[in-house]
Amino acid sequence: MNQRESRALTKRRFDARVLSASVLFVSALVLVAHAEEAPVVDPVDSSASSSKEDATKQMLDSYQNKAQPLLEQYCYGCHGADTQEAGFQIDDLNPNMIDGSDAEHWDFALDMINQGDMPPDYDAQPTDEERRVMVEWMTSSIELSRKFSKPVVNANLRRLTREQYAYTLGELLHLPIAFEQDLPNEAKSKMGFTNSGEALVTSPLHVEYFQSIARKALDKAIVTGERPESHHYRVTLGTDVGKGHHAAVIGGYQSAPIPREHVRAEILDDQGHPRSGTTEEETAALRTIESDIGIGMRGSDGNRYRVVDDGLLLYSALPHTELPPKSWQGPSPNMKLLLRKCYPSEGPIIARVVASLAAIEEESAEAETAEGETAEPTTEEPRTAAIRAFVGNRTDDGMEYTELTEPHVVSAEPGQPATYEFRGYLENLPIPVIDLNDTGDLANIMILGIWNDHLVKSNSESGVPIVVRSIEFEAPYYEVWPPASHTGIFFDSPLKETDVDAYTREVLNRFISKAFRRDLTDVELDRYFEFWQAIRGDYDNYHQGVKEVLIAALCSPHFLYLDTPLDQVAADVSLAEKLAYFLWNSPPDEELYQLAEQGTLRENLGLQVERMIADKRFERFIDSFTTEWLRLDRHSGMNVNIGAYRDYTRFVKRDMALETKYFVQHVIENNLSLLTFVDSDFAMLNQNLAEFYGIEGVTGGEFRPVSITPDMHRGGLLSQGAFLCGHSDGTQAHPIKRAVWLKDKILGTPPPPPPPNVPQLDPETPGFQNLTLKEQLELHRNKPSCVDCHRKIDPYGVAFENYDAVGRYQLKAKGRPIDSRSELPDGTVVNGIDELKTYLLEKQPDAVTKSVVDHLMAYALGRDTNYADEPQIDAIVDRVVADEYRVQTAIRAIVESPAFLGVETSIVSNSGE
Repeated sequence: MNQRESRALTKRRFDARVLSASVLFVSALVLVAHAEEAPVVDPVDSSASSSKEDATKQMLDSYQNKAQPLLEQYCYGCHGADTQEAGFQIDDLNPNMIDGSDAEHWDFALDMINQGDMPPDYDAQPTDEERRVMVEWMTSSIELSRKFSKPVVNANLRRLTREQYAYTLGELLHLPIAFEQDLPNEAKSKMGFTNSGEALVTSPLHVEYFQSIARKALDKAIVTGERPESHHYRVTLGTDVGKGHHAAVIGGYQSAPIPREHVRAEILDDQGHPRSGTTEEETAALRTIESDIGIGMRGSDGNRYRVVDDGLLLYSALPHTELPPKSWQGPSPNMKLLLRKCYPSEGPIIARVVASLAAIEEESAEAETAEGETAEPTTEEPRTAAIRAFVGNRTDDGMEYTELTEPHVVSAEPGQPATYEFRGYLENLPIPVIDLNDTGDLANIMILGIWNDHLVKSNSESGVPIVVRSIEFEAPYYEVWPPASHTGIFFDSPLKETDVDAYTREVLNRFISKAFRRDLTDVELDRYFEFWQAIRGDYDNYHQGVKEVLIAALCSPHFLYLDTPLDQVAADVSLAEKLAYFLWNSPPDEELYQLAEQGTLRENLGLQVERMIADKRFERFIDSFTTEWLRLDRHSGMNVNIGAYRDYTRFVKRDMALETKYFVQHVIENNLSLLTFVDSDFAMLNQNLAEFYGIEGVTGGEFRPVSITPDMHRGGLLSQGAFLCGHSDGTQAHPIKRAVWLKDKILGTPPPPPPPNVPQLDPETPGFQNLTLKEQLELHRNKPSCVDCHRKIDPYGVAFENYDAVGRYQLKAKGRPIDSRSELPDGTVVNGIDELKTYLLEKQPDAVTKSVVDHLMAYALGRDTNYADEPQIDAIVDRVVADEYRVQTAIRAIVESPAFLGVETSIVSNSGE
């Protein structure tokens, strides 16, 4: 090869590497341009142009002669050039709703008039005839705007969200790792959703992250060489089982070691057998047990655990009162397997706990508590307990941990222990980075811990004890080698040994087609194959060269974005994709793809919705939709005053969020009425949360529907702790926040944001702290700048006054009886939350239904809904109401709507052209 040819080859290789880094940016621009250039169909042809001109002239004439004088008389004073209350100005709206861009704003004004909110009742009111003239002009003009606007395919170019990206990459590579942890948080749309296309920007920072994550993920997926050596340890417990064996004594601050004679630590081989120390290497490894593997306990010896012949008797955990995060040691008692420097940093982990229920006679044995009392066994039927496992690390005076999967119910009878397995990935867990230079007592210690998850509230209760015989740690744990992450890419093929080029084309075609969620075109496959040919010589390892091509594919917009194809076959595949990301947050499965390719998906949408809701992946929808629709992030971010609410533990906080998610899941999976979201005769509870609410008779850590009575003041979303606590200030209830949430999320009529100069509640006002919440609101509302908005908001919030800052029901506050009586804007008087629920069910059922449908549709479409969607939303509401408000009917109707199917619908352009 001469010098010129060498430079040319180097140039081609350089260009190929640049492609890997910049393919996202360039391709995304091309794709956006393609979407913007997509043809639209204009139904207003020459034969219709005259009718459009006539309609426009009639609209403007009617505005000038009839509507505009009334608007000037009744609206311009508050929404004109000089004053724009709530940020809304009506005098500068374009009255030409056919060619202009203000039809949606006119639709908002129409809603305000129809709801009776405008003009406010303290201003001059139009006569019925004048109101009819304004309403008829707006209504007819909006209908004309829909009739004559350009229909466009409801295409919405949107990137995968952080969660969708992680699920998609995880399924593609068979690696359930939280890859989204490295990505920036997503922005929210006005309706609160992160999957909105307009909010899902792709910045240069995203480009760097996507490439970095793709490389990291493929580095983990593609393996070479032999199976990596596993760190495999087992610790067995019981009276004197450690005699003649080695075990470390690792305790430290707030952690007590178990005496060495009761602990036997072992290093296991690949077959799970203890290493004997017959070789010099094994002997050296066994010596590490004395210093690096041990058991530590949280809770003083003889308090809530004790060693027995068959293992460690572990009483039900006591959450205790809440402590600052850095002092958190977990519930008492918990048992920790402590590993110092002898653990891997990545890969799959499996923890095995051998345990059983404790024998009755052992339950009855006295165990002295720290207070000198005796822990009495709980006499409940049936006897249930559960093991919860966690992984973490020690901090200066506490620990950081993450729970491993869900707890396992312990059903093994006394004397017949069973093995309970917990799995995860170390990459998802807070394990410490080993620093050999740090010789501190707590340095380089990884924790694998468990506790008895049958939580109790009193230190005098033993609950339902369990006996733990052993705890085992194994990582990285691979059932087969090479793992599925590797063989899913480099599959067996006759071409593998005979024709590397042909095999590589197969590998690329199969992987990238799956990544793009559609078949590759020949041109696309050629491009990626030529890329591999250009760089293959740069790598000694075949797998490395292929990996570079796959990284480029994972940075392509065809992987990162939901495509909007134009031909019918591709449109059906795209529909399967939209359906899967709506209900599963991940790619379609084989059944959806088959129906799409056969052209029968559209006629089977109802059956597919039912099947997908029954699938475990539907939990991903529940998690993301429920969190964003109901703003559960406000609850997770709420810092409660633990000095005032010591029994509001992190377990109560966790269970409050789960209560809401399980409730929404139960309503949808059982196809209940949408109105169940307002009120229900059941609540989703476990023992921990039920006791916090003061509801008796619920045992065990598992959530289940619990029948409730009116005196419990629960049922529906409005009396759930996550909402109530999330819309407080952490010290006391906040009726305004609760009212705004209700109007926005349940009634679908969000109030405008407060003006920037609105005064806050002033705690310095004389006697302010002694006022009830209702009196504080009245003090605030009487200020001139506040009265108009608050008269429409506060009455709803006052109805929640019986619930404190953490969502518990109370009859008194500040030593005085609570007055939750309130007059709603329409004149209806309600006394407390129960009567407010009745009002919503009896007088506002369609408004509630429309709000739920509106939020579901926005989430399904990946964009906020707007006035152009109103006819479709109204049709869906009618269908839901006719089917007794069934929630699955709403979901089916949404996925069968023109907007979701991508059918041409009339959407007004905002260009003004």
